[in-house]
Amino acid sequence: MNRRAFLRTILGAGSLPLVAGVSRGSTVGESAADGSMVRIRRGHRVVDQARYDDGSRPEESPDYEIETTAINAATAAAVDAGRGLVDELRAHVADLDTELSVDADSAASTAADVGAVGISIQYADDGLRLFVDCPEGVDTDRVAAGVDSVASAVRSAAADRLPEGLSGVEIRVRDRPTISPERACVDSIGRFADAQYRSQGIAMGAAVRSEALGEIASTGFRGLRAGRAVVVTTAHTFRSRTVADAADIRGDRLYQSRRPHAIGRCHAVGWRDDPEVDAAAAAVDTDTYPSRYLAEPGGDSYTERPIVGTASWELLETALAEERPIYRQGAVTGRCEGTLTELRTFDNGYRELDVDIHSGGGDSGGPYLLPTDGGYLVAGVHLGTREDGPLRRAVFVGSVLDSLGVDIY
Repeated sequence: MNRRAFLRTILGAGSLPLVAGVSRGSTVGESAADGSMVRIRRGHRVVDQARYDDGSRPEESPDYEIETTAINAATAAAVDAGRGLVDELRAHVADLDTELSVDADSAASTAADVGAVGISIQYADDGLRLFVDCPEGVDTDRVAAGVDSVASAVRSAAADRLPEGLSGVEIRVRDRPTISPERACVDSIGRFADAQYRSQGIAMGAAVRSEALGEIASTGFRGLRAGRAVVVTTAHTFRSRTVADAADIRGDRLYQSRRPHAIGRCHAVGWRDDPEVDAAAAAVDTDTYPSRYLAEPGGDSYTERPIVGTASWELLETALAEERPIYRQGAVTGRCEGTLTELRTFDNGYRELDVDIHSGGGDSGGPYLLPTDGGYLVAGVHLGTREDGPLRRAVFVGSVLDSLGVDIY
């Protein structure tokens, strides 16, 4: 049973626990008058974004408005139940014995081991599947034993939140999914590498190369950091396999896509100890500026629909539950459609998405997009391919903005 059929099953079961109405901008919005729909936050949209199209850069953070959208009450109930289970499982994992590393006598056997554990969620058949994702160095057998001891408590605590048709809750422990950065391509097979985007600034989803590596990556979205206009991409766009310190790549120049078409220098890197935020911001030189428009596939022009803001985590939860399409644009493979397969969260607020979508070497850094009236909302930045399968992985746009201290505009 796919997720759409699963949601139809819940809806047909009746007795859905509707989410109570709350104020605009909170996690879940008010229900519709007939009780069949529930409003959620769609995301944040830049107010009067067009005023920056001439290359003007705001001296202060731009204003945003919160957009909401109505979703089916069955979806809202399923999403709310999943969110509650994730929170409950995370709390129980945090309370487990902290000596979870392979070497229980080492200094690594601390609460930090537990803090680096992620919780992933999938919708499968007639229920939910939760994964406890353990980083390298953590003994998954010990974690599994601990999770087994609390699994019944997690299900019991969340029982009141489960819609009638959502009967199964499966909890698994596994190694945290690892990523293979897609940066092996040197020559783009398309024309997204064209460096002559000038009439409305540097296009997004277009090819760039760093001074250090010289391999194709992709522009993600434009932002403002410390009064500077920046282009956001991945940190591994700049980082060679031998570089381990963020300080070593700050100041590295980014080109679009070949010299002498320079964008600017690496201004900020979003690394954290664990999990690492693979994101970087290149400060744009004064003689050019970044665009809110995507590169037009197959040419050297822009798409008509601009990037207008950022998608909320609630919108991604809904897209996961309903198998709504999500789009990714990269310098090599262009614009592709796919669906979310997992959402992953960590104690420090870092969030990731796994997507069933096509990509190729050189697409890293490109944006994941959800369409709305008037433009796209950025959902994440492409990282690469999961090493344990064909799925692609991205970092949630909110984690990118937080780690870099960037405001989208």
